[in-house]
Parts: sequence; C-alpha cells; structure tokens
Amino acid sequence: MIKKSTAEIAGKAKKRSAGSSVPLKIPRRKEWRFTLPLTAVVAGQLPRGKKFREEVKIRNISSTGAYFSLEANIIVGSRLNLNITLPAQVTEGKKVHLKIEGVTVRVEKPRKTSKKQGVAVRFTKDYCFVRVPKRA
Repeated sequence: MIKKSTAEIAGKAKKRSAGSSVPLKIPRRKEWRFTLPLTAVVAGQLPRGKKFREEVKIRNISSTGAYFSLEANIIVGSRLNLNITLPAQVTEGKKVHLKIEGVTVRVEKPRKTSKKQGVAVRFTKDYCFVRVPKRA
C-alpha cells in the first residue's frame, strides 16, 4: 500500500518539471498516528542533571512514537520514561499502564499563550504493560 501525503490527496502536490528546483513533499512518518486522549506521566533528566516528573496529555501516538506538551525544558536527545494510562475500554475495565522509554527527536518552542513546549519522542524497543493493583 502506498501512503499519500495530504497535499497529494487534495490534488495540490507540486510536480517537478525538468530542471525545476522545487522540492517534492515527501511524507516523513513511517507509521500512522492516532489522536487519542491518553494521560501519561513523563519522567526524565534536565540538561543540567535535575530530575523531573510531569503529568501530560498525549496529543498523538503511533507504534514508534508520541507527541505531547511538556513544561520541563528538555533538549533533543533527552531520554524519557513514559507511564501511559490505557483506557478501560481496551483493558476490559482493568487499570493497566504502558511503561515505555523514548528519546526526544524534536522540541518545539512554547507558544505565546503557554509555558509548555511541544515534544516528539521516538520509542525504544523496551516496553511493558503493568496492571495496577486495586487499592483496599
């Protein structure tokens, strides 16, 4: 199956003519991203060594990475631990978390209306599902 970019689907893709220097738009993502309202706790280390832990709302996620907003001032290459709360609909009503590590591949400047920066993380291969015990 060949994936098409949004511009190609809309019929707005730029075509390269002979000798043209206009670059073609090529989709960079390898996997589909899903917009799911998932909450997660992100933990890691700031550039100067101080550790942080912050609750975030994941904006989109795929099998290879995720995108969310983070108040901590991290840099590209930072290693992060994510503890993602899975929805009860997919876990038969049980409380299950996905624990996964990732590396920051993109950091976007905060918008004027927020202190949070956009963070894109590429997951590493190691992950585990953890069932949260019921509290008495």
